Amino acid sequence: MTLEAYIEKLRLKKRRYDNTPAMRKAIAKRLQSLIAQGFSSAIVDGDTVSDVDVTFSDDGTITTVLATGKDVIFIEFGAGVYYNGSVGSSPHPKGYEFGFTIGSYGKGRGGRETWAYYNDGKVQWTHGTKATMPVFKACEIIKLELPKIIKEVLQND
Repeated sequence: MTLEAYIEKLRLKKRRYDNTPAMRKAIAKRLQSLIAQGFSSAIVDGDTVSDVDVTFSDDGTITTVLATGKDVIFIEFGAGVYYNGSVGSSPHPKGYEFGFTIGSYGKGRGGRETWAYYNDGKVQWTHGTKATMPVFKACEIIKLELPKIIKEVLQND
């Protein structure tokens, strides 16, 4: 490698390093968008669209994407055997790792085909919630889009 080629290689590395915050933000914004899309179409209790808020923040060194709401875990990992398989199983690839298996959390009612709970003082019957995995699926998409996102950030430098 010539000296000129080595210097150019170092310039490219410096440019990539200098653009790390912009890359982080671009990835986080795309991830936020994908996750929000996934939660916006998720159905809870058969007819209710989920109430989930997806935000991102950046403090200069750490960029975070956060999904909040009472239905986040149920939509991501599923609840109940009716939609998600047998007790102790998990339709989510990370379900076992994170300890979210069907019928194993809460009061264990997810081991039944149907159960009831109180919602604003009224009895709500449910079959549970199908695991739609918006966070997991968004991360899988980001893995594929990462080279494109980085290229776009570097081109806009």
